[in-house]
Amino acid sequence: RSAFYGDWWDQASQWRAGGYDRVCAGVPGSPTTAEIAERGIRGSLFVNEVLTVRPGTQVEFLAEVVERRVPVFADHGVVATGLWEVTTNAIEVVMVWATTVDAWVSMQRSLDSARGLDDGEPDERLLGCRDLVAEYMTAGDTQLMTPLPGTVYGPSDWEDADLDDWLETEAPQG
Repeated sequence: RSAFYGDWWDQASQWRAGGYDRVCAGVPGSPTTAEIAERGIRGSLFVNEVLTVRPGTQVEFLAEVVERRVPVFADHGVVATGLWEVTTNAIEVVMVWATTVDAWVSMQRSLDSARGLDDGEPDERLLGCRDLVAEYMTAGDTQLMTPLPGTVYGPSDWEDADLDDWLETEAPQG
């Protein structure tokens, strides 16, 4: 462990509360860390989707996500920061989206309105995004996360961070 991770693991393990490691590879259309920094993508809320898809359809599904889901989500202030196939199996994908609490709730309300469950402003395109996932997904989980200060997404450090860094209302730009 120490030969591979060095001191990093000792520091990272203080913040880690569990999890399952996966080896992933980005697909065309998934931004690199340099592109994320260059574009100034930041968020106070990150949506982490780990989905199981039909065997062998990871790259096909993610190509559809890039074409159909990424632009619709971006219109709602939910920006892709990672679209990965899991390389150690033939059934999982990982997608991470940067946003804010307000933008995420607004997009979910728009989906509910398109489904006839809310009287907000509907975006019918979100139904297509939902259907795309349902076409490929066999199982999965979505986690909501906040960024760690000092990362490309978060405040520069704990001392500079305040509650406004996590409750900002300006959605990230794609």
